[in-house]
Amino acid sequence: MLTDKEELNYSITKKTESLSVKFSLLGLSIALFYALLFGITGQINLVTCCLLLAAMMWWAYILYRRGKIDPGRVLTIFILNVSVFFIDLRLGRNSGLFLLFIPLMGVSFVLFSASEKFKAWGMVVLSLICITALELTNHSFILEQVHLEKWGNNILFYASLFTSIFSIAFIIVELRETNIDFEKVLRQQKNFFEKIFGEMPTDLVVFNGKREYVYLNQAAVKDSEMRRWMIGKTETEYMNFRRKTAEFVTIRDRAFQDVLTSKKVIEFEEAIVDRQGKTHHFIRRMHPILSDTEEVLYVIGYGIEITPQKEAQISLLHSKLMAEQTAKTKSNFLSNVSHEIRTPLNAIIGMSDLLIHSPTINQQENLHIIKESADNLLALIDDILDLSKFDEGKITLENKPFNLRHLLDEITKKTELDAKNKNLEFIAEHNNDIPEIVTGDMGRLRQILLNITSNAVKFTNTGCVTLKTICKSSAEKKQVIDFIISDTGIGIPASKREEIFDSFTQAEGYTNRKYGGTGLGLNISRKFCHLMGGKISFESALGKGSTFTVSIPFEVANSGAIILEETPHLTEADLPKGTFNCRVLMAEDNLVNQKLAIQLFKKWGINLKMASNGKEALQMLQEQEYDIVIMDLQMPEMDGITATKKIRSGEAGDNNKNISVIALTADVFEESRKKATDAGFDEFITKPYSNTELMEKMLLCKNRNQKNKG
Repeated sequence: MLTDKEELNYSITKKTESLSVKFSLLGLSIALFYALLFGITGQINLVTCCLLLAAMMWWAYILYRRGKIDPGRVLTIFILNVSVFFIDLRLGRNSGLFLLFIPLMGVSFVLFSASEKFKAWGMVVLSLICITALELTNHSFILEQVHLEKWGNNILFYASLFTSIFSIAFIIVELRETNIDFEKVLRQQKNFFEKIFGEMPTDLVVFNGKREYVYLNQAAVKDSEMRRWMIGKTETEYMNFRRKTAEFVTIRDRAFQDVLTSKKVIEFEEAIVDRQGKTHHFIRRMHPILSDTEEVLYVIGYGIEITPQKEAQISLLHSKLMAEQTAKTKSNFLSNVSHEIRTPLNAIIGMSDLLIHSPTINQQENLHIIKESADNLLALIDDILDLSKFDEGKITLENKPFNLRHLLDEITKKTELDAKNKNLEFIAEHNNDIPEIVTGDMGRLRQILLNITSNAVKFTNTGCVTLKTICKSSAEKKQVIDFIISDTGIGIPASKREEIFDSFTQAEGYTNRKYGGTGLGLNISRKFCHLMGGKISFESALGKGSTFTVSIPFEVANSGAIILEETPHLTEADLPKGTFNCRVLMAEDNLVNQKLAIQLFKKWGINLKMASNGKEALQMLQEQEYDIVIMDLQMPEMDGITATKKIRSGEAGDNNKNISVIALTADVFEESRKKATDAGFDEFITKPYSNTELMEKMLLCKNRNQKNKG
């Protein structure tokens, strides 16, 4: 698209071409007209001259039509001036031909543009020289005058007068039409650019060199009356009217002065608060428009709103800071995990060395330390796995009846022992209105309560820890039970009230060094509590202790809801010693685990046979009868999933299709449990397993077999 200047020049050029064509035809017509007049008056030589002139005008017309305007204009006017001059010399003043110099001077101004002043004035001067020469020589110079009769002179004089008047009128009409055309072009350009500038989403303002408003688009000022008022006003007047701050005015003043001084584009950022109080950010640019003499004629100011980009930048910076904080937090967490893992490992390795080299010294105490350290490691791994499952959305809850009072007794015994080891008093208060049998996830409830009670013991150095259980609200089939754990420990600062529930976080950085822990317990407990439809709240005062309240709704069930075949939670004292009469086949490829199982089953007086893989287990089932099969899932040659499927399909004999098979694996994810269930396993045990857990699963299988046979 052409610029306004290019379009205007193009319009002028086209108009000049049109005028040149018209004037060449006008010159042709006048030459033929005078040829006729000279023929009437008997001037045959002049007739020939006019015909030659007409031929030249025709030639000029052809040049104009072909676009060769510039040389044709000069040549045409020059020839016309010279022709009129010599014909006037031939005929004298009475012919009136000198009147034709007037339209010739007018044509000179019309045909040449403002940038061609030299050519225009040159043609005018040529006409004036011709008139002056004629007057000085009394229209008689060199050539011999031809004296026409009076009627001939009258015909030529009045014809010249008419031709001059007609030509001047023609020039005036053409000039008027040209002006109208140029005004139309300028108006179109003005409307075109105002339409563009008015529809621009960014504000645009044009100043003159005195910093007065020349133009404003709608985006700059929406009120049309205000825009009209501002035209001719200085920006300082407008800013004073709008009561802009001194800092705002100073920034604008400096920018404008920089444009005038440097004569280059100036860019700066600006923040404007609207009437609603929202801050808008802009990038402002001041663009100078220079004259041919490098003077600043106008300054175009426009702004591009960057509020979304600014907000995104702030958001990105915030996200970066959050990411850095998260990375730092996770780094601290990994450091804590490393510490928590290495500490019990150090105890396990150290005590193992002592037992190896001094098997009779403090053996019982050393073994307890090893057991406790291993339990701590297992709890840590379970917490990390639970957190991973929450992140992946793979946590599921059981919804089975269980004995709530038995669970509370178990937690009471565990917490009482921990408190006693720190010389703390432990108080348990369980109201009599607590239901005995409720439906829910007993394992997760145990995990929540043990996490909070162990924290209470951990962060309390003197005083007591209390576990109180009450029914907060009751309905016919549903009760909300509050588990209230109080301590007289170090307390939690008010500034850390929310952070203690975040992953990898403890109330104060020093607590993980002084008291240990990874900061996962409360986070996982709250997540489990929310899944169960409950909530955790707490009150605390720094240095005075804390009180955590766990509120969970349970459906009340009767004692008959617990499946009869399930075995109560066993203790080490409950394990059978030589009274569990059954034959067990275990498929386990790890030699250490094989030795552990052989010693354990020997202690129990149970007949145990060992297979190294699933293929070997299938062969042994075909050779001998067994009551229970314990099958590791991951083994060489044939894994436990494949072996169990073959057992269920009858490849180990039809009598073994329904044999009890217990899955044994170190994989704790739900997908593995589902695969085991689909393959036909009856029970599922996760490594490392406790002696009581293994015996419970075996008792379940034995009771189930007896029930099926009965």
